[in-house]
Amino acid sequence: MTINQARGCHPKINDMMHHTLESIKKYYDKESGDYPLKNNIERYGYFFDSFRHAEEDNGFDNYIEYNLLQDHELLPKKFPTNESELIEFWTKSIDFLEARSKRIEEYARRNNLSDLKE
Repeated sequence: MTINQARGCHPKINDMMHHTLESIKKYYDKESGDYPLKNNIERYGYFFDSFRHAEEDNGFDNYIEYNLLQDHELLPKKFPTNESELIEFWTKSIDFLEARSKRIEEYARRNNLSDLKE
């Protein structure tokens, strides 16, 4: 399976980006124990390793920067189990998407990739 297929099928990930990023961070931190998506991430280690720019650089921050995921702390931390958790889940998901959209717009403006006016 690819990472995206695995994150959709793994019971501890439930296709949640926050949990996926936690697994990716564990790869960069060279965690030796078992963690969700470990086998899939290691299979594509060459991709993740490409974000390491120096020997002391673990790469996670570069991965986050490259993918414009700096607002990942806004992501929901668990899958909802009742109505109030579902509302909180939606709210946090929307907050993350709005923050990321703004970051993408800013990136596009800075790099002359957009017709948007400032």
